[in-house]
Amino acid sequence: MVISHRINGKDVISKTFQLENPFDPNCSIKLPRYTEGDRTGVFACSARYLSSRTRKDLLNRLARFVPSGEAIELASTFTGMPIAIIRERITEGRALAKSFTGLVSRGTPAGKTFFAAIPSNDAREPYFFVANALVSNAQGILKPSRREPAITLEMVRYLEEWGLPSGYLNVVHGDSSNPEDRALLKRTRSSRDISILMGNARFEQGGEVVYSADHTRAIIIDPEKAIPHLRTSVENPLSCLAEHNFMVVGKGVYDTVVDSLTGIYQNLKDGPPSILETRKGRIEAETLVQLATILNQGIVHDTMRVHYPYHLRERTLSSEDIAGGMIVQHFSNDPKAPPNPLLTTSLPAYVTGVRCVDSLEQAIQDLEEARWRLPTKRSMAVAVYGDLPPEFGTRVKDLAYEVHHNKSPSSGRGIVHQGIDLREVLRRGVQ
Repeated sequence: MVISHRINGKDVISKTFQLENPFDPNCSIKLPRYTEGDRTGVFACSARYLSSRTRKDLLNRLARFVPSGEAIELASTFTGMPIAIIRERITEGRALAKSFTGLVSRGTPAGKTFFAAIPSNDAREPYFFVANALVSNAQGILKPSRREPAITLEMVRYLEEWGLPSGYLNVVHGDSSNPEDRALLKRTRSSRDISILMGNARFEQGGEVVYSADHTRAIIIDPEKAIPHLRTSVENPLSCLAEHNFMVVGKGVYDTVVDSLTGIYQNLKDGPPSILETRKGRIEAETLVQLATILNQGIVHDTMRVHYPYHLRERTLSSEDIAGGMIVQHFSNDPKAPPNPLLTTSLPAYVTGVRCVDSLEQAIQDLEEARWRLPTKRSMAVAVYGDLPPEFGTRVKDLAYEVHHNKSPSSGRGIVHQGIDLREVLRRGVQ
């Protein structure tokens, strides 16, 4: 399959590089590098405004877009994700795009220009981002992951066939390990109103928006209200949540939550393997090794204790152990140590961190301290399960961009993606 840039309505390839498959050393693909000429071509694009009718028509077309079998097979080969799961998420992405047609309004001014890096691990992401761009009337540059370069490229070509002006959305690639490519991509990012990197989550100075599920948290006061959402989140996450971290108030509540999570994981283990296979496919081997090291050693003076699977409680963990899903308790033996190390550690989705605290005050204090230790203004989203006393309301709101009361912190429709409303960002910038 030939991969090119898509700049101003044309396929462009000047220089190329070879990308090795992280799962198969005998497999590789040729991708275009990002050159000064490519950057000049991107800057020459001038399309800035689409009517509401055009945007609605394009969203309806986006809802019908299905990538080629070759593009899907390429994504599976380089991400390790089963083709069946990729197809399922494409179907979900199409439904998401369809749901956005009702959000188009007349007279929407041209949104902010953007540079957006699209991750490889979820085929819904290109649909999500392009749908938001169309609703927001925002023109920009899409950079797909090197491990999934084809779906976004085919999507933009398809939309151009159905009326998207040339250059409204450009697709560029590049060798991020090459200093020249990296410098040119950085200059391109800085030339846009907003840079959006979907993978780590924070707002940064200069209008950069960085997304991550790594900083999504939950406070559990009432287990009966939490468990249905936990089950849904673990079994079938509605967004690309990268981890689950739960602050549990009270020993009795803690025991109930851990027992319920153990049952959920056991059912996954004994049932169809597709979900666990999906999650395993998202994480490269070196990340699993790094995580196993963190869980074995802890951070600072903190301790990680495995609750499930049971046979891992008394042995050193390996990356293979982690790939099956686990529940980890984290606590500190040193009162001077920073609290709750997993709050600032990125975990794969199938590792669930739980922490027992004596009171709601302690849970919020831990989250407040963790917030200041992170390179972010606030967490993306905090879910609170149970009745929240009024005196804690303001403090919880200060912890995150979105507070979800007795609701999952992920939005299946993608309107509030990982806690941040992307439409508002594309329309008005970072407030």
